[in-house]
Amino acid sequence: MKSLYDYVKCQCDIKFGIHSTCFISPKFVNNNRSILHLALKLNLKTGYQNQALKSVDRKTLTLEETMVVGVQIVLPPTQAVSNAKGFIATVASSGGALSHWPAHVQVLDNKPFNEVFLGLLQDRMQVWKTQPKKPDGTQNGAQPQRQKQERDMNIVIYHSGPAHKACFKAISALKKQYSKVKVTLIEVFQDHQADVQLPLSLQDATNEVKRSTVIIRTMEAEKTWESLLHGHTTGKHPWQSETPPKRKALPVRYSVVHDDIFSSTKAGDGAREELEDLTHDMSYLAGCSTSVVSSTLPIYYVGLLCNRIHSYVRPWYHPKPQSESEDKSKVEPVKPMTQDVVTVHSRIKDSMFYI
Repeated sequence: MKSLYDYVKCQCDIKFGIHSTCFISPKFVNNNRSILHLALKLNLKTGYQNQALKSVDRKTLTLEETMVVGVQIVLPPTQAVSNAKGFIATVASSGGALSHWPAHVQVLDNKPFNEVFLGLLQDRMQVWKTQPKKPDGTQNGAQPQRQKQERDMNIVIYHSGPAHKACFKAISALKKQYSKVKVTLIEVFQDHQADVQLPLSLQDATNEVKRSTVIIRTMEAEKTWESLLHGHTTGKHPWQSETPPKRKALPVRYSVVHDDIFSSTKAGDGAREELEDLTHDMSYLAGCSTSVVSSTLPIYYVGLLCNRIHSYVRPWYHPKPQSESEDKSKVEPVKPMTQDVVTVHSRIKDSMFYI
């Protein structure tokens, strides 16, 4: 079944540039929830929006002038073939509604990671400049004025994976090219084994953790701090049976390791709370779901993107095991893993094909 799914996605995404959705038909019999989920996915793939972040008065950050980016680095597993390569995946918002997140993937060849990451940021900036910025889909004024101010922007990067030092180099190179660009880099860690002693004010009568933005905030320095965010209250959903297993809400640790946006203001903790509120609010904006997701939206979407890329690179990352009786000299070697393997068709490259 997995090989069939991989084949369909490779053909539709890379060869033909056709949006596709795979499902198991028995799950759709008398199941309106599955049908609605499928409709949400198709609506996103074709460029429409299902949710939008409510416009609020933010003193530090204007979403219409901010690009939010999710980055994840994937390295070949131990069972991969010898010519397998890692890749870096990025998703980036293209408007103030935070409802559309085009993606880009780059294979890691011999080029330094910081140069690859810099190229990805520049590519996402070009896409961001050409997309509508207002939540209602309209452009911000006339074209000449927008081109004049196109470099005045904020970039908030959520990064999951290794090589965050290389991210610093890429950010430094980007700021040299675009002096008016302000960047905040946030490392994301899933604290699945975190043992946190919570104050009673964050618990309800059943000792469950209440939905709360910030559980713990640790100040490392003026421009670096950590916060442990709990996205939602544990417990069952209304549509679940009377005795379902508890949904385990796991905390996520967000470490701000570089900040030009929120620490440069006089608002102090108020500006930091603004970033934490944005991070928390984005947990409720997954366009293909009517519920909250465990981590903030850019990390959730880049995770979906990496799952899709695994369908493209499965022959390199998860080769079929050879039987003892099989003649190894007759086994066809896997061709080199190049950029073409992960490059989607031009028709859908700026869409959310990975949903």
